[in-house]
Amino acid sequence: MEEPTMAEPDNSTAAADSTGADATSPPPTPRPGWQRAAESPGPQRQQDGATSVARMRGIAADRASTTAATLASRLHPDVPRLTEEEKAERTKLVGRVLGGVMLVALLLALLSLRGIANAPSVNDVLGDPNPNPTALAAASAQPSEPAAAAVAPVIATVSTRDPLGDNEENDDRVAAMLDNNPESTWASSTYRNSQFSGLKTGVGVLITLKETATVNTVTITQRGQGGAVEVRTAPNGTFEGSSVVSTVPMESPTTTIALGQKPTTNQLLLWFTEVPRTDGRYRIDISEITVS
Repeated sequence: MEEPTMAEPDNSTAAADSTGADATSPPPTPRPGWQRAAESPGPQRQQDGATSVARMRGIAADRASTTAATLASRLHPDVPRLTEEEKAERTKLVGRVLGGVMLVALLLALLSLRGIANAPSVNDVLGDPNPNPTALAAASAQPSEPAAAAVAPVIATVSTRDPLGDNEENDDRVAAMLDNNPESTWASSTYRNSQFSGLKTGVGVLITLKETATVNTVTITQRGQGGAVEVRTAPNGTFEGSSVVSTVPMESPTTTIALGQKPTTNQLLLWFTEVPRTDGRYRIDISEITVS
């Protein structure tokens, strides 16, 4: 017995009906707030996004650090790493160097300040353009230091010189020429005439000063009259080597001889070239000798 054949439904018609129904039916109206809920992500989605961003940043930082380390190792492949002790020693060395530099700078500053303090002022170098008239007047009023006083000649001793004779001219009486007593005198030997009887050309009296001095005048006081005398400088105290300073005649009892050359010496030689006449005899008879 044959089974009844069931007819298959016409799907095309159903589809057409459905399409037509969809085409003719208006779209559903969305509820308020539905679109905002659909557009804004949920809390879980935000957290996942932040985690992804942080992970990407960490990866980028790791890559940058790895790249920098790799680049440094390539640029300085042989540079050894310093230990803590080496770092401390290097720090101490740097501190010492800086301390030395600061010390040198301090010394230079002190020297510079000292130089500035001791440097002359502009007025010292160029002179004060506006000098104080009161100070100038006071300075001009101050007396200058007096010059050292000249040493006055003072006779210490006298003695006779008879180099052309017998060296005997009454030396035991020479002190009478310095005793300020006109009655006491020194007298030479007696001769027959004013030319020493032709036996010699002169007789001398040596004056020795207490110290070297400039002599302006010599004064001879005698009892006789006439005669002639030379004043000589005698460094060695002898006739030999002496030099004539002045020659004068003795025409009066007192003869003052001005020495034009004003010799500075400690010894003078009075060299008598002519014999005065005393009491009708030819002899040198002196009561006083002074110098000034």
